[in-house]
Amino acid sequence: MHGLITPLPEPYKEKVYQLWEDFQKEHHLNGVFTTPIPHFTWHVDAQYRPELVPSLADFFANNVPPTITTDGLGIFCGEHPIIFINLLVTEELLRYHSQLFTLLQPFSAKSNAYYEPGKWHPHITLALGDTNPSLAGTIIKSVSDIDFNWTFECSALTLIQQNPQSLQYEVYQDFTR
Repeated sequence: MHGLITPLPEPYKEKVYQLWEDFQKEHHLNGVFTTPIPHFTWHVDAQYRPELVPSLADFFANNVPPTITTDGLGIFCGEHPIIFINLLVTEELLRYHSQLFTLLQPFSAKSNAYYEPGKWHPHITLALGDTNPSLAGTIIKSVSDIDFNWTFECSALTLIQQNPQSLQYEVYQDFTR
């Protein structure tokens, strides 16, 4: 599995990582560590063709990425709820995502439908995979006094791929400003 992410800049990277560690210690949650880089995701695919790298480098060099604003917590409900920091959806963010999605399609084997324009819900994951509805409520309550209204520049795009042995995601190409 491959993905295109934006790693969080400091101090937000450290804030999210600290929450991950707190949830691991207090609730034995480890699912989020499959992608051990605090980030948000633009696109996920079964496998990108290698020819994507120069096209993505050119795109990143010639397009101004959006300013990112977060606006509190969210939850994707289910048997194993996903707890996240919500990204404020702006026209600028949607336009950039749509341009990226269009660029990626010729290099994609099988895109994950959740990342298609119109379906994409941009977020920064705090807990996933090893949660349950009762625990999700406890976690939300434990962080309810934290200010999750952040603003930062999208200064990087990073291609990641899943290591078949460890199942963790690893960086294989980074584009930064």
